[in-house]
Order: sequence, then C-alpha cells, then structure tokens
Amino acid sequence: MVVDYSLNVLRAFLLASMCVLAPQVVGQALTIVPISHQLLAPQSSASFTLTNHSDSEALIQVRSYAWTQTASDDVYTDTTKLAVSPPFARIAAGQSQTVRLLLRKPAGNVEKAYRVVFDQIPERVAGKVEMALRLTVPVFSCELEGVMAEVQWRIDVKEGKPLLVAVNRGSQHVQLVGLKLTDASGENIKLKGQGLPYILAGIERHWPLTGPSHRLSYGASVHLQTSGPGRHWDQWLVVGNAD
Repeated sequence: MVVDYSLNVLRAFLLASMCVLAPQVVGQALTIVPISHQLLAPQSSASFTLTNHSDSEALIQVRSYAWTQTASDDVYTDTTKLAVSPPFARIAAGQSQTVRLLLRKPAGNVEKAYRVVFDQIPERVAGKVEMALRLTVPVFSCELEGVMAEVQWRIDVKEGKPLLVAVNRGSQHVQLVGLKLTDASGENIKLKGQGLPYILAGIERHWPLTGPSHRLSYGASVHLQTSGPGRHWDQWLVVGNAD
C-alpha cells in the first residue's frame, strides 16, 4: 500500500525518537526536491534530487504508479506511461542521486495524475535493525495551461450519518489547505480521515462528519472554510441540501 508523504514525515519523526531511546536502531534520513512536478505540454521530462543525510549508504527502489481516487481512498496502479530512471540507486552517505522522469504518453485536456514512490530497502546486518522508509511524490500531466479545479460542496446524510461531499468538476487537481467546518454557534465539526485532501480532476470525495446529532441534523447550517492554490472557499452549507 502506498502511503502519502505526510504520513512518512510522521514516520521519520517517530523513527528519530526511537533512535534516541534505542541506539541499536539505526535510522535513515532522506529528502526529495522538489516535492511535486506539473508537466505541461510539450514538456515530457523532469527530475527529482534524492539526498541521503544519514551516515551510511542507502539503497533506494524507485517506481511510478498511475494515481486515481475513489470517494474515500487513493488508488495506485502500475503504469508504463511514466518511466523512472534509475529504478534502483545506491546513495552514499551525504550524497545525492538524480532520478529522471519521462512521460511516454502526454495527457489530453483533462489532467492525469501519477505517484513516484521511493522505497528504502533495509540492509540486513547482524546486530543492527533497519526500518524501511517510503516517500511518495505527485506528478501531474496536462496538455493545456490554465485549466482549473472547480469544486462544489454539499453535506449529504446517508444512513443517518452526515457526510461532507466535494465534487471537482474541473480539469485540474486541487490540494486543500486548512479544511475547517463549524456549526452555527462556531463550534468545530471534525472530519474523519482528512489527511492531505487532494481532489483529482473529475473526482468526488467524501469525509464522514462527527459531532452531536442536533448540530448535524437535516436543515442545520455548517460553515466551510478552506483554500487551494489561487482559490478560497468560505461558504455556508445546509445539511441534506443538494444545492
């Protein structure tokens, strides 16, 4: 299962803490620059720089996946449309490795999304415990510059449970920042499984809501605030109102 980049940041923090408490556990410190790519036609190639900040050699496997979404999950499938080179790399302590991308099939008017996955392969050495690290970065491809995300919001009620719904009817993804819901009295409403809420082009995403039932009953008002690149949403939604 591919894990989002934010989860790996947390994993790296926990791993560093373990190293302080248990010297026999050796952690790795890897960084990637940049943290995403947007390929606009006719551009078909790009590169990442992977740096090993640890004091030992790191063996890295690099793979690419087509990235789609369901209402609640990210889905990654093998692809030949985005090639990576090299697929394996040994990076000495304190050194960097350039990983090149080649888009074999440009996208059309609707943006296509990919994930490039960097897996550190643990070294098996007696008396030393290595923990695998996985980093994933997004790559987007689109034929036209200036395409936009067009996100519409509503709150549905399914089987008695409220659900925040976001539908991206545009041709480009959006990465939401600071997604926040409050009720009419200003109290926060929690979203389950929020993570880093990317919404890919043409995708509908769902987030279950938690809170006292009277705050999220049919007809209740909910204030939504969030932003994305060049966009800001600040609007009131009515629970169960599809408009």
